[in-house]
Amino acid sequence: MFSEAAGSGEVVMTGCDLRAFPLAVVDLSGLKRLDLSHNFIGRVPAEFYQTSHVSYVDMSYNDLYEIEPGIGQMVSLQTLILSGNHVEEIPEAVYHLTRLKNLILNQNEVKEIPKEIGIMTWLEVLKLSNNNLEDVPMEIGRMASLKKLVLAYNFITALPTTVGSMTALRELAISGNVIHSLPPIMGVMSGLRELHLTDNSFSRHPPEVVEAAMTKQANTKIWHDGTEPATALCLWLSRIRTARITKDLDASHFSLLQIPNEVLAATSLQLMRLSFEHNALLQVPPSINHLSTLTFLNLAHNNLRAIPQTIGTMTNLTVLYLNHNKIMRLPIEIGHLRSTILSRLAISNNRLETPPKELRTSSTDHLLRYFLTSEVAMLTGVLDWSWTRHLLNMRSVCAEVLNWQRLVVLRLDDNDIETLDAQLCLDMPYLETLSLTRNRISVLPPELAQHTQLSWLRLSQNQIDYIPTSFGSMRSLRSLEIAGLPVKMPPHDILKYGTENICAYLCALQQAESENVCILSNFDLKNVPPEVLALTNINVLELNRMRLTEIPDSLTALKDLTRLSMCDNSIKHIPMSIAKLTNLTELELDHNGVSALLPELHVLTKLAWLNVYSNPIKTPPFEIIRLILPSQKAMQNANTARPGLKSIRCVLHLGRHSLTLLCTLA
Repeated sequence: MFSEAAGSGEVVMTGCDLRAFPLAVVDLSGLKRLDLSHNFIGRVPAEFYQTSHVSYVDMSYNDLYEIEPGIGQMVSLQTLILSGNHVEEIPEAVYHLTRLKNLILNQNEVKEIPKEIGIMTWLEVLKLSNNNLEDVPMEIGRMASLKKLVLAYNFITALPTTVGSMTALRELAISGNVIHSLPPIMGVMSGLRELHLTDNSFSRHPPEVVEAAMTKQANTKIWHDGTEPATALCLWLSRIRTARITKDLDASHFSLLQIPNEVLAATSLQLMRLSFEHNALLQVPPSINHLSTLTFLNLAHNNLRAIPQTIGTMTNLTVLYLNHNKIMRLPIEIGHLRSTILSRLAISNNRLETPPKELRTSSTDHLLRYFLTSEVAMLTGVLDWSWTRHLLNMRSVCAEVLNWQRLVVLRLDDNDIETLDAQLCLDMPYLETLSLTRNRISVLPPELAQHTQLSWLRLSQNQIDYIPTSFGSMRSLRSLEIAGLPVKMPPHDILKYGTENICAYLCALQQAESENVCILSNFDLKNVPPEVLALTNINVLELNRMRLTEIPDSLTALKDLTRLSMCDNSIKHIPMSIAKLTNLTELELDHNGVSALLPELHVLTKLAWLNVYSNPIKTPPFEIIRLILPSQKAMQNANTARPGLKSIRCVLHLGRHSLTLLCTLA
């Protein structure tokens, strides 16, 4: 064996059950490589250290307890492998092996890495896994030629910041330690290709980024010099380090599910710009407002479903991107972000129920105003959307308004509303003020009258020509503003006397519709309104104490009329058409200007009561009428017995006509 080694310069005696170092090796002048691994050798003789020509020694998995100082004499040594022994320290002599490239001491009992190791600027591989190391000296950063550093499965709690100076490092293995975080300076290690991190206690770094590093997932981003980073974690560390200087943290494209505590707790960074664009964020923690110095926050292209209310306290924000998420409702506290500071609020491409879709792409000022008015509505019950014209293009009251069921005041002035949803009337039982001025409403839903608390109704400058009779039942209504409306019903003579008069008039019409009795006395009307003439089913019509000047022929449409009272008006004559009211039993026309009783009245065979007191009747002459009058006592009895008393009947013959006449006297 040794004769062959003399020619090849290599001795391999691995697993030969050797109990002692073979001294014959010392005499081999051409020996360059020696492999005595997996034996039971407990000591290396001093003579071997004097073999200055040996460049490779592998004595791993033996029973060595120390590296003797004599090793410093092996000036040609390039690789020293002593894994699987009981070595507790690295002697100073090793640091003077200027040709040593690989020092491998895995699975020993080394307790510390001496500071002097920094002298070995020529070393390329250092492996110390499965030892008892707790610290890594700062001086390790001086090892400028080190390409591979293996410190796995020790008790190391942190790496020194100087590790970032190891620009030649290509592989770093620190698995199986108790490291909580890596120094941000590692982000500049552009040459690092492999980073082994498993079985640590990383708590500060994003778990998604650490996981990506463990599985060696390459990040799509590249370094400033065009090279690809070893892992996403290196890129993350680089961004953190850069943020300490620029106050700008770009955390986009890291597949993050949550905002890392490393960022939320880094108030000392005084970040001004923060971007989490294109991640997989599911939520934003309320503590986001701890980053009070932020002026730019980008949360676009994530999976956010909600935004915390605390966002409203981040009053230094000038830009806030929330677009391309799954947000259904934004907190109204966003309105606290003063529009004089916040210049850009992006909320498009979400699943928003509010604000109305027309507002979602409008200016930031309008969005903030929307949220501010929404908050006021929640706190006070007052919702003012009178500023949304040309933004919402609101043709009808949108569903957003219907969500505010406890509103007390609703202002929708200056919009383009054309119709009112009846649901508006049913879902807001506490509404007291409804303002709809300057819209395009043409029809009022009768259900609006179901608002039992409504006191102020402002409808000016619309296209409404008809006010439903149901409004007559609105007992709480104090003010009905209808200036500038082309209203035909009620008539102008009713409208000019204000809300109370309008409601009384409508109430009378509503009663007429339900009870067939229409009593409109004491209203300042010159003519019988068309809406009265349309009540074709009524039996009683009283139009007393008004300013009527005639009994219209169209009154004959009320064919079921049994009682007609038009006292205290200015009627001059009784039209012949009244004879068509064949069901009439009572006709009262006292205190008018009637001068003649028409013979045609005899057609009204059911007429039992005719009151023409205080009229200047000339035909027939009063003397003739008086001749057929009953006694004064009989008249008093008649007054007590009316209406409908038929015991007093006078027949006056005028040619071929007969007249049934009952005259009452004061």
